[in-house]
Amino acid sequence: MTCDSDGKIDKFVDLRDVKETLELPEWKEGNDYFLGIFLIGAYQEVMGSYHNLFGIPNEASIHIESDGRFHVAKIVPGSKIQDMVSFARYDVLGLQDNFQKRLSSLVTGGQLSDQDAAQLAQKYESAASWTTYLD
Repeated sequence: MTCDSDGKIDKFVDLRDVKETLELPEWKEGNDYFLGIFLIGAYQEVMGSYHNLFGIPNEASIHIESDGRFHVAKIVPGSKIQDMVSFARYDVLGLQDNFQKRLSSLVTGGQLSDQDAAQLAQKYESAASWTTYLD
């Protein structure tokens, strides 16, 4: 569901038509039963086109064999925070340098210890390589 959906999914594509009910295989007690709902909502297309600076999500190609077994054939990593910062025309290294200067100023002013400043700088720099989506 998305923020501008009507809050329901009520059309299901079948091999020959569109139905108002979702037909599912019979559930058998003691067996795992998984149901995935993918590519729904108004943002399904724009999620991969830098909407709200999230960038491209991670993608996986999953092949399902005729016997029901599956395997992940390919994983394509999505955008990193540094990618989106650069996309927005900011200088990643310049931002890191400015952050370091601000930390140094706080250390000099006695508002932050050297150790805390080093930890914050390391965390800030490593965060640039994180994905823009939750892992």
